[in-house]
Amino acid sequence: VPPAVSKEVLTAKHASDIFTSGLFQRVFELLIREGIWEEQLAKVRDLYRERYLALSAALHQHLPETISFDLPAGGLNFWLRLPGKKDAFELYKEALQEGVVIAPGSAFSCTGGLSPYFRLTYASCSPEEIERGVTLLATAVRRLLGESPKPDYMPFV
Repeated sequence: VPPAVSKEVLTAKHASDIFTSGLFQRVFELLIREGIWEEQLAKVRDLYRERYLALSAALHQHLPETISFDLPAGGLNFWLRLPGKKDAFELYKEALQEGVVIAPGSAFSCTGGLSPYFRLTYASCSPEEIERGVTLLATAVRRLLGESPKPDYMPFV
């Protein structure tokens, strides 16, 4: 950091996070110093663009039209909305039966009340995993919305 602004940068850093791992700071400095940062950033953008497009396509293809969402302008998550007064925590439980984990909107609320919203992330999933996950999620959504019957389980005794 240029000496003329070092005090301001240090103050801003302390105000924003107080402490960052020394290892991460050294790695980041090395990436910048060696000219690797721009190349790495391009790779990461390509990776997440591919996953973003895969999730967008899978949602449009597999979910009922009654599930609404806007394409995010940034970040690594999509926020979706169930129709009517459906609660996303109920979808969370249905999705778990399919082996899919979603984040119900109530998990992000300070009141913890019912919420029709839920979040899906594409940060750590391959396009193939995204396709499979959304296919399974669509099964859970249709069950929740009453568009397909709930499984009739008969335990073996």
